[in-house]
Amino acid sequence: MRTQAAAVALLFLMLAGSVAQSARLAPAVAIVNPEAVRWFPTAFGAIRFAQVQGKWSVPQAIYTVRFLMPNGSAFPVHYHGSDEVLTVIQGTFMVKAGTDTSRTGGRAVKAGGVLFIPANMRHWGWAQSETIVQINGIGPHSVYVLK
Repeated sequence: MRTQAAAVALLFLMLAGSVAQSARLAPAVAIVNPEAVRWFPTAFGAIRFAQVQGKWSVPQAIYTVRFLMPNGSAFPVHYHGSDEVLTVIQGTFMVKAGTDTSRTGGRAVKAGGVLFIPANMRHWGWAQSETIVQINGIGPHSVYVLK
């Protein structure tokens, strides 16, 4: 009986410690609903930008950014100094590896689709309809546009 009581007491202490740890972590939780996203102009024409979480300039920091792309708008040929994960939130994002800017031969990433882009890969992309893409990565993030 004492063994069972000791086991219950130990379980209670473990759960209490877990709850206390969760309470300490709770202030770090961030929720960003769509209506809280603020869009800003970019150097890419009508494409707009939103910093959702973190800052991509901070080393070893996780960041989340979004781009709102009108139908037909495009990112120029570029590459990044670090890996990135692109998720299509809305619409269809067309991506093409290399430096050929013809809009043939691209691959479609549809809403809910995910694209992994390794560091230093030359690529570009365009919106096939009004499209929102979300990019996640670990900073610092750099973008090198090819002329």
